[in-house]
Amino acid sequence: MKIKMSLTKAEKIMALLNQWDPAGEYKSSGDYRVYSFEAETIADSIRTNSSVVSVEKAIREAMEVVMEGKAFDDNELHQMAGYILAAIKR
Repeated sequence: MKIKMSLTKAEKIMALLNQWDPAGEYKSSGDYRVYSFEAETIADSIRTNSSVVSVEKAIREAMEVVMEGKAFDDNELHQMAGYILAAIKR
């Protein structure tokens, strides 16, 4: 019997958000589920054929509460949007 498992779109996004950790919450807590709500929100609002701009918008909206008014670095945000698109297309 062969069992094939793969990560969901939200799990892939959550792993990337943990690596990016813009709010610094993952490093302080060490809990891998820190950005689970944000990852689910982003996953629900994007598709595999979404553009980088639409993914950036989804990230901004989802991370707005976590960032508590802090500004995003536009280059990092654009790079993370590209990573997320590449991860969900696989």
